[in-house]
Amino acid sequence: MGLTTKLNRKTLQGIAVGLGAPVEYLEAVIKGSSVKPVQGVRFCPRCWNPGSATDEAWSNIKAKYCYLCGTQLRSSCTNCGELVMSFRYKFCAVCGKPYKQVSQNS
Repeated sequence: MGLTTKLNRKTLQGIAVGLGAPVEYLEAVIKGSSVKPVQGVRFCPRCWNPGSATDEAWSNIKAKYCYLCGTQLRSSCTNCGELVMSFRYKFCAVCGKPYKQVSQNS
């Protein structure tokens, strides 16, 4: 009695925010999947399309630069330095600034 076997998305997101953990981490725990230590996720601020998945090559531990454009890979917000924990969102939850680097080439 009183056991919850499934959480809706909004509740799961609230718990993730409260714990300071990415939603993907909690989903893996719920499913009983193995979980890797969280150190932020890496992305190319120029090539990555916010709200979408990243290129697998960016997760290569040895990679420091994007193989498509040569831009240095990031794992934190350019504005406040907070680690990027999920690619589901376009803006930093701490400072509200966009993760996407605005190109100044015209």
